[in-house]
Amino acid sequence: TDLETLRHLLQDSTVGEIFVVDNDGVLHGTITLPDLSEFAFDHDLDGLVNAGDVARTHPPMLTRHDDIETAVNLMDTSGETVIPVTENERDRTLIGAVTHDDVMTEFNRVLMERRREELGHE
Repeated sequence: TDLETLRHLLQDSTVGEIFVVDNDGVLHGTITLPDLSEFAFDHDLDGLVNAGDVARTHPPMLTRHDDIETAVNLMDTSGETVIPVTENERDRTLIGAVTHDDVMTEFNRVLMERRREELGHE
């Protein structure tokens, strides 16, 4: 994906981040507006720079088998507010993403459920 398209994708993104995948859907990296800032206004680079050049290639990520505690801890330690979710760590096939709001909603649901169980209200 070329630089001009990346600009548009980031502007249209509801989470402020795009995920770069190869033709097989394998996560290559992520791009945020700060990642693009060096190239944002230099249209001379439009045909020269692509998504693979700009992407952070080792972003924090979760797998489908990770639990809510893992997600909370990863967001806390990484400072990321959007985290890609892959099938597994080995093949890194992108299956989705979670946002900070998603994680906090689920975390609160789990806390409330555990609290009800402690009180004997199932």
